[in-house]
Amino acid sequence: MVALILSSILGFLPEAVRNHYLEVSKVATYLFNFRTCFVVIPPIMLVVLNMTGKKSSNSSSGGR
Repeated sequence: MVALILSSILGFLPEAVRNHYLEVSKVATYLFNFRTCFVVIPPIMLVVLNMTGKKSSNSSSGGR
């Protein structure tokens, strides 16, 4: 969650300021380069976890 927020902030910064942070910080570079993953992976994980949760609750409810 924090990575998503920080990568979004980096995305909205003016290009000169963003380039400065990307030059001086390895963490900022990593966050900015993988910002698409931070946006796409959480909803996918929610869907997968929701599907596995329904399967396990149906099998443990005794067939209801």
